[in-house]
Amino acid sequence: RLLTLVGLGARVGICAGTVIVFKDIGVFGDLKSGEAAYHKIKATKMEDLVGKEISDQLPEIALPEEVSSSLTSVKSTTTDIKQNIWSYWNCGVNSAFSGIINLPDTVSYYAAEAVKEIQNASK
Repeated sequence: RLLTLVGLGARVGICAGTVIVFKDIGVFGDLKSGEAAYHKIKATKMEDLVGKEISDQLPEIALPEEVSSSLTSVKSTTTDIKQNIWSYWNCGVNSAFSGIINLPDTVSYYAAEAVKEIQNASK
């Protein structure tokens, strides 16, 4: 039991330490700070963290390609939103008011459908 507790404590400590380090680097900020943190992490070498003697014994660790492609995708999406914000806003306003205008017809349609279903169920 003591060994299990020590193992669990070590895992929790490692996870908490990772979150704290990532927060200090700026991973959990906005897009620009996240991108800067990504480049900082990508440029970091294992030798800088644990020393040359230990890093020679460890396998090479690299960020997956999915991370960098996702970053590019998010960046292009936010650029699109920034450029077309008024178009998106207008579409949202038009949809909201169309829904309000059509609300009586929509309610009466679904009320009629509910009555039909109740009548069919009571047969």
